[in-house]
Amino acid sequence: NAESLQLYQNPKLGLSFRYPLEWKEKLHEDTTDCKKLNMCGVSFLFIKSFPNKPLEYFDVSVTAIKLDLPYQENAPCNCKSLLDFVKWKYSLGDVSFINDNQTKIANNRSAWQIETKNDLPNDLTAHKTFDVLTVNGNYGYVFKYYAEDNPNFGKYLDGFHNILSTVNFTTVEPEKKPSFLTNSDNQSKTETNEITKLTLDSANSSGIQILSTNSFTDSLG
Repeated sequence: NAESLQLYQNPKLGLSFRYPLEWKEKLHEDTTDCKKLNMCGVSFLFIKSFPNKPLEYFDVSVTAIKLDLPYQENAPCNCKSLLDFVKWKYSLGDVSFINDNQTKIANNRSAWQIETKNDLPNDLTAHKTFDVLTVNGNYGYVFKYYAEDNPNFGKYLDGFHNILSTVNFTTVEPEKKPSFLTNSDNQSKTETNEITKLTLDSANSSGIQILSTNSFTDSLG
């Protein structure tokens, strides 16, 4: 129920959602690579160790990707639809396809779920992934559930479903920039206008008539 859920809000990601209270100490935010890789997100990592057994690894994460910028080392998506985003994101992975289907998340928002398996040679154990993708404005979002492909795979799926059923999208908070960068265009326009005014004043004082652009074109033709 709602009383057992914790609210997470992040204006930089443009979303909020609720997750189980017991996940609180497992929260990891990654905003260091937002500019470099165009990949901002939040993850809940669960790593458990047992004597004489491999580590249990679970990862529940949400990633925001700006669609008109390069992603990691890949060209921008420039997607026009959810389907475009799904095709683009899937093309970047090296995984074995299992299943996919269209779905809905909170507020009846269209989304697409893709189930894949990662069985790379270097992995000691196979892993399986649920990716749920959706689009809001110029941002694509990937909700991921990643864990070992074994009977414990669904251990945190209920919490993952809580995120999907409670997510609320907002306008992404714009990045703050120094005033000398944000005002450069305005400064250039101001300087241009001042130069134009000085030129006109000088010409008028000399009795020279300066035609407008339209008048000049008409006088030629």
